[in-house]
Amino acid sequence: MAITRALADTYFNTHTEKSVWYAFDNIQRDNAITMAKRRLVEELSKPAYTLTGTSPQTQPRLLDEDTTSDGDWPREDLAVYEQALHMMLYSMSNPNGEQNGPKWLAPDVEDRREDGVTAHQIAERAKHYMGWNYRRVQVAFTR
Repeated sequence: MAITRALADTYFNTHTEKSVWYAFDNIQRDNAITMAKRRLVEELSKPAYTLTGTSPQTQPRLLDEDTTSDGDWPREDLAVYEQALHMMLYSMSNPNGEQNGPKWLAPDVEDRREDGVTAHQIAERAKHYMGWNYRRVQVAFTR
């Protein structure tokens, strides 16, 4: 099955941000899912470069739109849902069209906006479900 709003709704039924997800109407949730897919495809399309930075090491790939189950990894469908929620939370517009942000958002949203978190960034939960390890281990050798 493809990634759909109905499956996203099922996912968010047991999510801590359920009320935020359902505060948006069906059209907004559909659009957020579409934009989240596009954003993750953009990220997947960036080639990984060799250490010299001169040539692509791997070919970009498309987003796997098949739905997954608990034993699968990575969970790209769940990454899309998390990214869609992130994009709605951190966009500068909201359901009533005002630019000052919805009143029902989590308390840290305005602080995170001030820290530079935007709808265009990849959500941490989406990175997790994509299987992307953005943490770089720093190793120090001592004598």
